[in-house]
Amino acid sequence: MLIGLLRLKKAMPLMPEDAIRGLRLDLGVAKEGSSFDPRTLDRQDAERRRKKEEAKREAQERKKQQAKTPGEGSPKKPSYRELLRRTAQRREHLGSLHDEIRERSDKESLKSEAQGGVAGLKEKLRGAGRSAGDADAGDAPQGSGAGHEGPSAGDFVAARWKPLAVLGASAAAGAVFLRELTKR
Repeated sequence: MLIGLLRLKKAMPLMPEDAIRGLRLDLGVAKEGSSFDPRTLDRQDAERRRKKEEAKREAQERKKQQAKTPGEGSPKKPSYRELLRRTAQRREHLGSLHDEIRERSDKESLKSEAQGGVAGLKEKLRGAGRSAGDADAGDAPQGSGAGHEGPSAGDFVAARWKPLAVLGASAAAGAVFLRELTKR
């Protein structure tokens, strides 16, 4: 059906001007009778075309005016110095963000190392208490190396739970979308 419609549109002009002109002539004769002059129709058409062209010209002039006026229309192109200044500002901003991120990560790593060290000391104390009582059994302290291993997996998850939650949610959403895609 679509192919037939496209072929029909190809065969006839987009605007059947002869048919429209014939209809207007028929309406003019119906209104005025035999005194209808078809030249008035031609004058009206010429007048419409002229007004349409004037409107196009005025619209083009308005666009040109808006482009010339600063602050309206398209933005003014920045100078080379302005571009250099903006680039320097961006670099400074990115540098400060990088330093801030590094500072935060250093604080978090120090905090997690300190927490790991405290946990290791507690383990050493517990192990030392047990080994002092069981010195004859030859038990070594339970947590002797815990302070040197660094933060545990639980500490890592506690410190980074937001990004891990986003990762989990996005993986779940991706799995759902993939399942829906494979169903079809």
